Amino acid sequence: MRKDSGVAMVSASKDGEYISRVANKLGYSTVRGSRKKGGLQAIKSLVRHMRAGQNAAIVADGSQGPARVVQAGCIVLASRAGVPVLPMLWSCNRYKRFGSWDGTVLPLPFSKIDFFYGEPLYVAPKIKSEDVEDYRLILENRLSDLYDEAWALHGKKEH
Repeated sequence: MRKDSGVAMVSASKDGEYISRVANKLGYSTVRGSRKKGGLQAIKSLVRHMRAGQNAAIVADGSQGPARVVQAGCIVLASRAGVPVLPMLWSCNRYKRFGSWDGTVLPLPFSKIDFFYGEPLYVAPKIKSEDVEDYRLILENRLSDLYDEAWALHGKKEH
């Protein structure tokens, strides 16, 4: 079991069940939801966990994409919880790529995996809906730059 507590938002789909089980085995809690199914309740649950001192993870492009296009949920979450968004991603030198909408990759055994962290994005508390897009674009640009850096380390333009 891990020392640091954390909770991740995982899709409510059947595929999300596998991810949720793996996260639980690694000592993380999960909340289930997506833009089309239970997303608002999942965001509210994440806010409660974060206010209780837990770290939270959310896939920025959501469970249905489009790939590498940040969805508004993480911006709303940061605003409601009063915490910054820490852009984070990883790359690896050897992997299997799946034919999913986002080209999900699974590192192969004994791969070198590198983690990258960007500059935290501080989102205004109680953000107004008309301001979400500005923050969303800032985060999307930061993640895009980080993505390019991460995969360039392994001689690739993308995974």
